[in-house]
Amino acid sequence: MVKKAPSAAPAPTPTPMRTTRATKPKTGGSISSTDAVEDDRVVAAMEVDPPKPKRAAARAAATAAAATAATSAVQVASTTIAAPRGRTSKAAAPVPASSISEPLSKRQTAQKKATAPTNQGSQTVSYHLRARKPTQQASGWENTSTAKKNKKKARQTDADDADDGDYEDCEDDAAGEDDDNQDSKKLSREEAVGEALLQNTTLTTLDLGDCVIDFKNARMQPIAAALVQNKTLTTLRTQNYIDAVMSNALTQNTTLTELSGYLDANGARSMAKALTQNATLTTLHVGWGKFGPAETNAIAAILKQNTSLTTLELDGPQIGDFGAQAIGKVLKQNTTLTALRLLGNDIGSAGAQAIGEALKTNSALTTLVLDKNEIGEAGGLAIADALVCNKTLTTLSMYWCSIGDAGVEAIVHALEKNTTLTSLNLKNNITLGSGAQAAIPRMLQVNTTLTELDLGDNRLNSVGFQAIAEALARNTSLTTLSLAYNAMELAGAQAIAAALKSNTTLTTLNWFGDAGAQAIADALRQNKTLTSLHLEHCRIGTAGLQAISGALVQNNTLTTLNLSMNPIDDVGANSIAEMLKSNTSLTTLDQLRFKMHEIAEALKQNTTLTTLDLSRNNIGAVGAQVIAEALKQNRTLTTLCLNQAEIGATGVKAIAEALKMNAALTTLELDGNSIGDAETQAIAPALVQNTTLTSLKLGSDVLGKAGAHAIATVLKQNATLTTLELSASFVACAVQTIAAALKHNTTLTTFKLRDWNNYDPEFEREMSEPLTTERLLSQVRNPHDFGLENALSRVSEFFLRENIVDSAGVQVIQEVLSLIKPSKLEIRFGLDDFGAQVLATSLKQNSWMTELNLRSNKIGPIGAQAIAEALMQNAKLTILNLSSTQLGDAGAEAISKALRVNTTLTTLNLCECWIGSTGAMALVEGLKQNVGLTSFYLSRNSIGDSGANAMAAAISQNTTLTTLDLGKNHIGDAGAERLAEALLRNTTLKVLSLWYNEMSEAGQRVMAAARSQNSALDSLNLSENQPPN
Repeated sequence: MVKKAPSAAPAPTPTPMRTTRATKPKTGGSISSTDAVEDDRVVAAMEVDPPKPKRAAARAAATAAAATAATSAVQVASTTIAAPRGRTSKAAAPVPASSISEPLSKRQTAQKKATAPTNQGSQTVSYHLRARKPTQQASGWENTSTAKKNKKKARQTDADDADDGDYEDCEDDAAGEDDDNQDSKKLSREEAVGEALLQNTTLTTLDLGDCVIDFKNARMQPIAAALVQNKTLTTLRTQNYIDAVMSNALTQNTTLTELSGYLDANGARSMAKALTQNATLTTLHVGWGKFGPAETNAIAAILKQNTSLTTLELDGPQIGDFGAQAIGKVLKQNTTLTALRLLGNDIGSAGAQAIGEALKTNSALTTLVLDKNEIGEAGGLAIADALVCNKTLTTLSMYWCSIGDAGVEAIVHALEKNTTLTSLNLKNNITLGSGAQAAIPRMLQVNTTLTELDLGDNRLNSVGFQAIAEALARNTSLTTLSLAYNAMELAGAQAIAAALKSNTTLTTLNWFGDAGAQAIADALRQNKTLTSLHLEHCRIGTAGLQAISGALVQNNTLTTLNLSMNPIDDVGANSIAEMLKSNTSLTTLDQLRFKMHEIAEALKQNTTLTTLDLSRNNIGAVGAQVIAEALKQNRTLTTLCLNQAEIGATGVKAIAEALKMNAALTTLELDGNSIGDAETQAIAPALVQNTTLTSLKLGSDVLGKAGAHAIATVLKQNATLTTLELSASFVACAVQTIAAALKHNTTLTTFKLRDWNNYDPEFEREMSEPLTTERLLSQVRNPHDFGLENALSRVSEFFLRENIVDSAGVQVIQEVLSLIKPSKLEIRFGLDDFGAQVLATSLKQNSWMTELNLRSNKIGPIGAQAIAEALMQNAKLTILNLSSTQLGDAGAEAISKALRVNTTLTTLNLCECWIGSTGAMALVEGLKQNVGLTSFYLSRNSIGDSGANAMAAAISQNTTLTTLDLGKNHIGDAGAERLAEALLRNTTLKVLSLWYNEMSEAGQRVMAAARSQNSALDSLNLSENQPPN
């Protein structure tokens, strides 16, 4: 078959990071000017592995048709949405807001008639580039004719290969498809999802995960239009940015109650405006980002005006003290929000104090989560003070908040008076001293409302355990207690176990340590209330397992036992297996490294176990086969988890055969088992035949056309499946086939897609214009050879992350920059002094770039000198990030000279740049003369008291600086005194961060006193300060 040259290429899409809820996206948004201020632990959580190699993005026939349908500029609700990226743009006649509810087919036809060719394009485009080893570059760019011959030869060798990524396969396959599937091939990804939502009448939850659905582009229009008409979807989740198009849809949608995504400044404002009209959305979850005052004020406006929102979750957008203060102010007036989650937001004591003040008057909030915010003891005291008078809060989580012994003691003491709090999480708040360890059992003897308490990872000692045990003997309300990761010794374990013999209310216990395995076993023989026991990571040996197994033969109340991550040997495994044969109460078992034959035999006899989790256990194909045999006889197991269990194709097929006979299993998870088309085809017939399975989770390396057909068959014929989660690298026709099948499905209520962002590089190389994938763009040696001029001319943001940039690569970057003229440029992990010099040459001539992020590169004094010289001539750049480089004192001196001349730079980040006192004093000279800089970040250096003294002199004279970060710089009391004196004279500084320095309590009091007299300073961060030993 002759391949047709596409008339337009598919739109480039940003590459999101695979994250859990606390994940930072790498799509859109501005380059952060304060990246390096983040805590090391947070940074470690953000940096994840690059995506898997990408697979086919589209097919030729579908591309040509989709380009016509999706390249129009659409105007909805007075918001102009530019043409999709990477395509030849066409100007469309404005579409009235009312047309958003028209069927897609009519709207597309109208747009097609109204279009006229033009060369204009106005949207923001972001490219995120990741590394590809130099050794791959030569082979990665074979000429097109050779590539075609090789692919043809490969297909002749294996005609059944469904994963070669060639779009001819989709065309050949079209002959056997129904009309709906034929139509789906003409749609873009977003249009396919939109059409499915229009026709499906049962789906209530759609989780798009980190699939590359562009919510900040006109291509989002089909999904937005579908949401206006769809009357069943209540939950929509994505790990992409949401902008005006989606927000406008919310003003008309009347069924969506939960929305999850990312917001930048524009998105936050659009969302705030939309939620003043929307009256159905009750839950809004905002993921990673970098919120400034604009975004934070927009979120606060939502709380002030919206009357339907009951849950707001801000997981890591770094709102800081300013954001917490804004939200705290609104909480005093809001009467509808019941749950507020502010996880990992860089909130300090000032922000916590604002939240605490709000809790004193707020009468609606019942749940507050402040996890992973360094609020310190002062913040803990503020929250404790609020708990004394608050009458509505029932759940409080302060995990990893560094509130210390004094903070924990104050909160626990407040619970002696508080009568509403039922759940308290104080996990990982540093070593608790005698004060807190004495206060906890005292509270447990008095408090009658608390039911859940987490004291994990607080280094409790034996005295503390014994005191808690005594309290448990008298407490009549606590049902859940976590003591995990406290290195429990034998005496403490025996004390807790003894308490269990008489306690009649505790139902869940999270334990840590092998010392008390025998003691807990003895307690289980007598205890009649405990239903859940968590012993993961306890280093329980053979003797301990035998003791617990023996106890569970007699115990008839425990229903959940977690033994994961323990060194279980054959003897221990046999004891667990024997116990399962006679135990009549256990319903959930989570364990690792058990002998599969013994467990399988036990499953054939056991009549109570309902959940078995063998995930990450490497049970292999043999283990899966014996479990499958047990499933054919077992009639009680309802949930089986085999995620990342290395069961392989043989194991998957064995499980599939078992499903044909099993009539009990309702949930099956097989993610991370290298499931391909063949395995998917094997399990599909079983799913058609099975009549009990309701939830299925599958993970595939690559889902091609054959696997997609199998899934589509299941969706059309299975009448029980309500939840389906697919994690794979999808070829384009696979996505379209599944989307078409969804139109016929009438039972699925939850559909999750993961990793839907992988495209085939060879197919993209054959496209004449856009080269939209990051892997390809990182390989470019001559942009003109690949027709990139038109495609890149519309790019306004350009990202190079984790690339190996050699001298040739630097030359290419310079050439690409001359083509695209981006307003924002980010290069990480691959630039040295030579690269910085070449980039500086471009910067001297720059008249377009406003933000430059060179964080985490190997730039030293030579590169810094080149950049400084460029700054002396550049009159456009406003934000410069050089954090985590190797500038040293010499580099700092060069930057200082530039500061004396430059008048446009407003934000400078030099965190973690190996700068000492000499460099700091040089920078001060620049700050004294500079009249433009407003934000200066210098944390994680070693300026010491001498550097702090110099900075104090600069603060006394500078009249433009509003934010100064000097955290973790070995500043002691002498530096604190000079800075305090400077604050008495300064009238412009609003934020001063001195976290993790070496000030004593006396030095901190001096700073606090200065702040009380300074009317301009809004935030002073003194957390984690202590003199060196």
